[in-house]
Amino acid sequence: MILDSNKIAAHNDGLFTAHKNKLVFSASEIAETENIIQKLIDFQIAIPSWALGTGGTRFGRFPGGGEPRSIEEKIEDVGLLHAL
Repeated sequence: MILDSNKIAAHNDGLFTAHKNKLVFSASEIAETENIIQKLIDFQIAIPSWALGTGGTRFGRFPGGGEPRSIEEKIEDVGLLHAL
């Protein structure tokens, strides 16, 4: 599945006002809000390649629908996760 940035932006636009109101309220109640937000922005999570499939055992592999079939499809899936 390929999502372009316009689809993500269109989805986020409908939620922006409510999110901004909640952020303003939280910032008024929580000290160092900007510092916390920066730490969240800097936080990175690695996505292991085995997380992109349904897996299997030493006796066989049990693929599921939509599972990546090649390294290129795995890279595409990781890109999608990163974009979201």
